[in-house]
This record gives sequence, C-alpha cells and structure tokens, in this order.
Amino acid sequence: MKMRLKAKKVLLTSAKGGSGKTTTAYNLAAFAANDGFKVGIIDLDTQGALTSWWRMRPAEAPEIRHFHAGMNDFGRAFEAAERAELDLVIVDTPPAVEAFDGAIRLLVRLADICLVPSNQGGVDPSVATHWLKFLKREGARAACILNRAKTNSRSFQPTKIELQFAGKLCPFEVRDLEDIKETVTLGVGVVELVKANGVGDYRGVWAFVRSELGLGEAEG
Repeated sequence: MKMRLKAKKVLLTSAKGGSGKTTTAYNLAAFAANDGFKVGIIDLDTQGALTSWWRMRPAEAPEIRHFHAGMNDFGRAFEAAERAELDLVIVDTPPAVEAFDGAIRLLVRLADICLVPSNQGGVDPSVATHWLKFLKREGARAACILNRAKTNSRSFQPTKIELQFAGKLCPFEVRDLEDIKETVTLGVGVVELVKANGVGDYRGVWAFVRSELGLGEAEG
C-alpha cells in the first residue's frame, strides 16, 4: 500500500491586516479541492473570517477540512490536520502577527512556503517588503502576491518592481474584481462561481504555488 506523505503546508502571513490573506487562503483551497487534492484550512485568526467562509460552504462543493486554533496553541490544529492525512494544508494568520513572535517564527519554519499578499496602494508594498525581509532572515521559502491590482494604473509596474526587489514575486497578480469580493459571503472560491471574473487570476496563483511545492497530480 502506498504511504501518504505529510501534507504540504502553505502559510499566509503579513504584518498588515486587509492585505488579502484570507481571500487567498480559501481561493487556493478551493482550486486545490477542485483539482482532486485532499485539502485542509487552518484558521489562526481570532476574527475567524476563514472559519465563517467555511461554515457557508455548500454541501455539494468539494470537501475542504477545517481546523481552528489560536496563534499560541496552533499545535493542536496542526496535529488534527496531520491525522486527517491531507495533501495540502493552508494556514491563515491574524493581522499584526509580529506580536506573536515565538509562534510566527515556529510557523514559518514548519511551512513549505510562506505567501505574503500585498495590496497595490498605500503603505502595503512597503509593509510587505519589510515582512519579506523578515522571512528571508528566517530562512523561509517565501513569495509575494500582488492583490487587488489595478493593472491600468500608474503605480502598477513600480509596485511590482518594488516587490520583486524585496524577494520572489508571484508572476500572476490578482485584480480588484467584484466577483472575487463576493465569494467571501458564499463559502466558495471564485473557481466555483459560474462565469466569474478572476478565475484566471487565482488559477495562475494556484499554478505558481503548486509548482513551488512540487505537487503533481492528485491521487485517485
């Protein structure tokens, strides 16, 4: 009998709230589940946005396992996910995660890849740059995802260049689209909405993450 390898772990992390961690987490989980992978999500944010999304998930949608814990006791959620024999575990973290210094450093070590979403405007790119430097010092494999991108604006290319200098940048950005925003209240990923805008955006991000993790085809 073929033994199942330990699940690959994707950590969504940022030093700023509202950057798109939760939206990225559940959209990647939805893509993976629809591709036939056994997927789990771990919500470490006390606000529980990822948990709320999961609770609204339609019964007919591909299964995504759910685990919830606090930053300082995340071990029990990881242990439960490990017992579930999953292929992929996606972990969402709270805003101001740097306040949990010991926990975030340990989480970073446990992750196979850390993803840092960044919005295009305001202080977000500089905050993401700072966080990518922290992850580099910790020896983590990390990449930034440009979120809520406005591809026709003057700041689009300068923002991409700034983030690329800070570390690896996912070659697929996620545009600022209403269909993507709508998914948070529906319990689905954009891939599960009929004729939704933004499917290609997250399909590109999922392809990037899947390649970085070396995930092949899902087992039958």
